[in-house]
Amino acid sequence: MTTVIKRDLEVEQVWIDNLFVIASYPRSGSHWTRRMMAEITKIRSGFDSAAFGKPLNHVAGFNPPYANQEDVDQWKTPFFVATHKMDEYAEKHIKVYLRRRFEDVLRSTRKAEKELEKCWWGGTDEEVYERWSKHVAQGCAVANVVIDYEVTLSNPATTVRTLGRLAGLNLTETEITAAVLAGDRNNMLKEQSKAEGKKFEIVNKEGATYENQTA
Repeated sequence: MTTVIKRDLEVEQVWIDNLFVIASYPRSGSHWTRRMMAEITKIRSGFDSAAFGKPLNHVAGFNPPYANQEDVDQWKTPFFVATHKMDEYAEKHIKVYLRRRFEDVLRSTRKAEKELEKCWWGGTDEEVYERWSKHVAQGCAVANVVIDYEVTLSNPATTVRTLGRLAGLNLTETEITAAVLAGDRNNMLKEQSKAEGKKFEIVNKEGATYENQTA
């Protein structure tokens, strides 16, 4: 017996057009950036929470909601979705590339190697550099905007404003302030401590061996 599933191409196209992909090499600020933009989505779409962990992954995850997901119509913003794979989405959907200095990425990678059973982006210094440099070159070539980690670190509101403009959102100062506070390191540490099923500490506690900033 053959099961025929009728596709709604119009709905699928609307879903595709709503993708807003934030690409980055691992340890370059994707969780931080997602958390800030997820707060905007939470406010505008009426989600109960966008806190680190399952709520964040639901509102602005490493996978977008399914086209036929029960609450897919709840999003009143683009689907802010992060990826470390440059071939996961069509280039036209990669709106932002997050870039971080190699030395900082390497230090954070060494920490991740100690905490994870498998760190696919690790290896020797030379291997990490080759992988990182190719990734950055491709990301900078295809993204609409490149945002350096240091920019977000010094002025996270600038990053929120930039993503908001790219997404066609006329953000209010209240929304921008809420997003920045949501991505504040102390808030993310608090949320991380309550999150279930995390594989390692994305946001490092004070005195961490390799870094003290949001990853």
